[in-house]
Amino acid sequence: MKIKKLFSLFNKKMEPRPSIEDTNDSNRIEEIFVELKDTTVKRKRLTRYAEGLAQRKKDLQKYESLTKEDHEKVAGFLDQYKSVMEQRKRLEGRLIRNNPALRIIQTREDEIPDIIKEIRQTENKQRQTYSDILYLQEEKESLFEYRESLISGYNALKIIAYSLIIILGIASIMLLTMMQTLKQDIMIPTSIITSVALIFTFGILFLKRRIEYELELNENMQIKASKLLNSTKIKHFHNTNYLNFQYKNLSTKNADHLQTQYNRYLKNKNNEDYYRNLNNTLIEIEDKVFDVLYDKGIVREGTDNIDEWVEMQNIAILMNNIDKEYQDTIKQIKALTSYEEELCKEAFMIIETNKELAPRVEILMESYTNLNGGRI
Repeated sequence: MKIKKLFSLFNKKMEPRPSIEDTNDSNRIEEIFVELKDTTVKRKRLTRYAEGLAQRKKDLQKYESLTKEDHEKVAGFLDQYKSVMEQRKRLEGRLIRNNPALRIIQTREDEIPDIIKEIRQTENKQRQTYSDILYLQEEKESLFEYRESLISGYNALKIIAYSLIIILGIASIMLLTMMQTLKQDIMIPTSIITSVALIFTFGILFLKRRIEYELELNENMQIKASKLLNSTKIKHFHNTNYLNFQYKNLSTKNADHLQTQYNRYLKNKNNEDYYRNLNNTLIEIEDKVFDVLYDKGIVREGTDNIDEWVEMQNIAILMNNIDKEYQDTIKQIKALTSYEEELCKEAFMIIETNKELAPRVEILMESYTNLNGGRI
């Protein structure tokens, strides 16, 4: 069986398998900076969101410094607000304010279309990287099994070589005995044995060279496969991490689900025209509330929705929720920043081994730096 495997090597071409060739350095550089651009956009978006959370927290803290008179005045306005809200809810039915998922969309309405596109692209990348991981793992296993068969063939070749040496030794002794004792002419059998020995010797040397070449090639291919697998796993990790964060933050399952929620939000939003009078009343109450709050440095832009002020009796819960959401956002920003640094390091490592790409990397890095506000 080992000899059969050994001779089957003649049917293989002595060339690298194209399935695990290294990505061209130039193409990889382009991929790195595309990934850097996407990651920077994500990080900037989350940074703006974190700043908004910080402002909301400051406003809640300032609210606690109001005088008793101001508290009572604001509470009176907020009671009116709650009353108008109850009237509107009876008309709204299943509108935005009755759906927590749609309320989240309402607070980030302008960003949602871009976020949907961003999540869908990231989901596609996640599926692709997962498929690549499975493929590369199969390739590594295939390469390992092939290496085992090469080693078995190499050991079989050693056995054949030793056997040939022993057979030639025995034949030589027999010829010498025939020549000395029987006085026979051994020229013809000697020539035959020598020819056969030469054929086997060249065959063994050819097979040895072939197996050694295949073993060296196999080792290089395994190294390449491991590098590609590790790089792909890093991509998959960051894509999955970002998606999980957005799914949790937006209370959604995937891009399609978020698109459905957004379409529902737009439909409900249009229905608000039927409640314009009530909305105008709510705006008037908001103006009165912020007339009081403004003196304490609480500005309207710092508050996404006056509903939060209606629920001031739960200010501790509001503060805790904002803190948790802020920490989660900062954690995600740090993860994206770390990924940007890893990509930059990879780009610099590539130009260290391929100086010809340095001008192109410099141009791309300048574009990335401008996008990143002058920061690398």
